[in-house]
Amino acid sequence: MTKTVGQKSVNEARSPRPEVLLGHPAVVQAAINGLGFKRRYSLCTLSFAASEICVEAFNRGNSGVRDAVAVTTSAFLEFTYAGIPVDSRPPVLVSTHTHTGRLEVNFTLPRFVIDGGGAVRSFNPCPPGNGNRWRWDRLGDALTKHFDWINPRDIEC
Repeated sequence: MTKTVGQKSVNEARSPRPEVLLGHPAVVQAAINGLGFKRRYSLCTLSFAASEICVEAFNRGNSGVRDAVAVTTSAFLEFTYAGIPVDSRPPVLVSTHTHTGRLEVNFTLPRFVIDGGGAVRSFNPCPPGNGNRWRWDRLGDALTKHFDWINPRDIEC
């Protein structure tokens, strides 16, 4: 894989390769490309400590580890699109990286929804403001408590 770092192109071989958990890259890319909005997509990465998710177990397909990631992914998407019917939501892409020795789950979210009349409407899954930050922190709190993960905002950790 070639990526740009600063002014240089760098070849990076990721082993294991990233895995798509949900969605189709070409479909999501087409949805994003079709938008006329200034801000056409949002990205989010959930990053787990090596002690929280065993990368080897995840890559082997361990059902307990995979189930925890699936629940977290589903909760994230339901929280993102709360109140928006499933058939009014955009296609999303969820992928992973484990080549660093810890799990990262990456979300690509086209920034639109379909209204009741079938029109495409701009949608920001993470609008600015303290109230929104508070909401997302509560989701993180619920997930870290449920799975007994490390709370990244805990100053004792």
